Amino acid sequence: MELLELEFSREIHPVDVIEQVAHNNDWSFERAGDDEISISVAGSWTDYHVSFSWMEDFEALHLACAFDIK
Repeated sequence: MELLELEFSREIHPVDVIEQVAHNNDWSFERAGDDEISISVAGSWTDYHVSFSWMEDFEALHLACAFDIK
């Protein structure tokens, strides 16, 4: 059995897409680099702090969410 390898060219960086979503929703965000973004979102019961990291080698977007229960 052969493994199939596909060539794929990405037109827009995944973290740029996340930044655009944050901007469109008026969420505060900070870019720590080309491959990282942190977003703060006010919720009904708590504030959410969400971090995204793009890992090019794995073509994966890592997501982490932290919040304090009030």
